[in-house]
Amino acid sequence: MRGWTLLTCIATVFVMSPVVAQAAQPVNIVLANKVVGRIYTGGQYSSVSAREGKISQRFVQAISYEECVNPQLSMVMVNGRWTISVGSTMLMQVYPEDARGAGVDPKTLATQWKNRLAYLLPRAVSPIRGGIDDPTIVLPDEPKPSGLGPEDEPLVTRIVGIFDRARKLSDEEYTLTTGGLQASILSMIWGYRKGSDCPPPPVSHDTSVKNVLKLVRLVDEHRYHIERLMYAGKTIQRVRKKYHIIPGTGPVGPVQAYPTPLPPPQISAGTPIAKAMLGTGLDANNKLVNPGQRFPANTAQIMLYLEIKGAPNNTIVGVSFHLGEEVVGRSRIRVSGDRPFAVNFYPQTADTFTPGDYECRLSVNDQPAGVIPFRVVSPQ
Repeated sequence: MRGWTLLTCIATVFVMSPVVAQAAQPVNIVLANKVVGRIYTGGQYSSVSAREGKISQRFVQAISYEECVNPQLSMVMVNGRWTISVGSTMLMQVYPEDARGAGVDPKTLATQWKNRLAYLLPRAVSPIRGGIDDPTIVLPDEPKPSGLGPEDEPLVTRIVGIFDRARKLSDEEYTLTTGGLQASILSMIWGYRKGSDCPPPPVSHDTSVKNVLKLVRLVDEHRYHIERLMYAGKTIQRVRKKYHIIPGTGPVGPVQAYPTPLPPPQISAGTPIAKAMLGTGLDANNKLVNPGQRFPANTAQIMLYLEIKGAPNNTIVGVSFHLGEEVVGRSRIRVSGDRPFAVNFYPQTADTFTPGDYECRLSVNDQPAGVIPFRVVSPQ
């Protein structure tokens, strides 16, 4: 019996050896083009790559619906594993194999991952005005769809209308009205196609709705026009799932046509123009008011704010405003060294600008140096 036992053990060693030789290769977890950490096992998933794909999906979900500009991360034990979450979205869990591969204990590794996520999540959020920008992100030319069927497109239109309104508000106005904006979105989703006798929704505030309102106020003009339908569609899906909302079956209203999105500003490299932005004026601290590329026709003025860096003496910066092929405003400024300055553009006739698509064209010493497309729209 003792000899049989020994043969069994030897056979087991030979059978198991190929499995050990085929151990999974570690995979880097990447966020905002930076490594968060390395995973060494698939855990509950079929492979390491499958687990990596699931983590990436959670990152996308968190960025879409959680507060990621100033993320509040948690690190707690769940089912015996250190688990890192932001808001209600679980991001990553540390398995024993991950800790062994990193050469540290699980809690230390979880702390390292949490610190990396706290640093990288804000940098993975869409570019914001005057803040984070990732030049490696290339947006498509056509708007991203909502992801919903044609019967829901009128609802998408209404939600986008709320987004448009939120973007136009000052910070003070937004603080005062954010509760009402959330309630309006929830009420629209709850009562869509259900008739006037539909009872009110069970809630008037929701974290995911609050976060998407923050997001649409932060993203730049081009990204907003490309992604606003997608934001609305994801918000509708999220609210319906969370509150178990059964879509109504009433008549479907008309769908609004959206204007073509504006291309982003283009500033030529190698010129002394370090920054160029459009807005409607300067505040008491000389900061640009209402920066963007879309302005109502009844705006009193549209201002170009420029920052010049390292300009040689007697450099001539040219600014011209064009409506189609018509030049409707022009200025030339002699600059040198480092300095900011602004150029105001006023309505030429009456008290309002002519609605349409404009270009602010820049030149340095009569050579093209950039263009900022912008749109003037009729006041609503």
